[in-house]
Order: sequence, then C-alpha cells, then structure tokens
Amino acid sequence: MGGGGGSAGAGVVVEEPPLVDGCVDLDRNGTGDCKETLLENADFESDVGDWTPDMDTSLEWDEHDAWGPAGRSGSALVSSIGVIDANSDNSVLRAAGQCLPAGSMQLVTAYANAYVESGQDPTGRAQIVIFFFDGEDCTGAFTNSFTTPQPLGTDGVETWLELKAGSVTTLATKSMRVKLSLSRAYKAESFRARFDNVLVKVQPP
Repeated sequence: MGGGGGSAGAGVVVEEPPLVDGCVDLDRNGTGDCKETLLENADFESDVGDWTPDMDTSLEWDEHDAWGPAGRSGSALVSSIGVIDANSDNSVLRAAGQCLPAGSMQLVTAYANAYVESGQDPTGRAQIVIFFFDGEDCTGAFTNSFTTPQPLGTDGVETWLELKAGSVTTLATKSMRVKLSLSRAYKAESFRARFDNVLVKVQPP
C-alpha cells in the first residue's frame, strides 16, 4: 500500500473505506466493489489491461495503491505531457477509457479513488467522466454525460480523494464510455493523477 491514503491537504482527513471480502467498498453497501463493478480490471492490481488511453494521453501501471489490502497493490497513472498553448487560459480533457453496454433510463453511479501530487498546475483536476452513446460499443451519437465533482473540504492534492457521482441514461442510450480523466490547462507543462478502485454500477432510477 502507498500513495498517502488518509492524509489530506488543507487539514482534511479522508476516511478509509471498509474492506469486504478483500475488496474496497467505496459505496459502503456491504458488497466489495471489485465484485459488483461492471468494469474489467477496476482495481489495477498488477497492470492497466482493458483500459485504452486517448490521443495525447499516457497510461501506465503504478505501484502506489489507494486502500487495497496487502498483495493487491497498484493504480493507473494517467499523464498528459507538454504545453498545448502557453497563451491560452482554456482547459482540455485527457483520459484513458473503457466501453460498457448500457440500457435506457438506468441510473448509472460511479465511485473511484484519485491521487494528485502537489507541485502541479493548481487548476488541474482528476475526474471520472462517463459519456453515453446511442450506438453499441460507444458508437453513434453522443447523448449526454456526467462528471464527478471535486470533493468538498480539500485542496485535492497529496491524498486519495473519493470521487462519486451519478446520472440517468436517456431513452436512446445503448453504451457508455468510462474515462479516468484529467482536466488540465493548455498552458500547464504537464499534469498527471493516479486512479484506483473504480466502481460503476447500474440500477433502475
């Protein structure tokens, strides 16, 4: 285990989630997240298989782990390197993703841990972003999306944040792409974050 879980910037202490049957339980429903998440390789125990980086995004396995038990160490390190436009105040999304099937009018909820090192651009954020599509395998028209907000009470660095959000799919939704995302400034030299314990589940709204 590593990566500074439990110690937060701005004097905030992040509560360690329970472990159930050897799995983190971020939604605290009594079922280990690795047993109920729809994603493949959601805890990055030994690699980043089943996840695909987008253009201009680097994805690699990292030994630092959020809250997993001994012997289940690892996280996904997502990075974006290089200044895009030194004169722009805009931000851009860089991510690694995985496509899942989804049905119409379902409540999709997402939880994850994310870790941002200090010394980076302070406007940068680590987020889970989910895009919904009206075609199979994340094809067709984009219908809607949702993003995990920055947790309250923390400056978001040097701690394993707990990200969570949810949204209802549209009548036309047939698939969704789950993204381990960086919101980074065009003018920043780089930005990176680790992700772990990604729980995505679906239920009637």
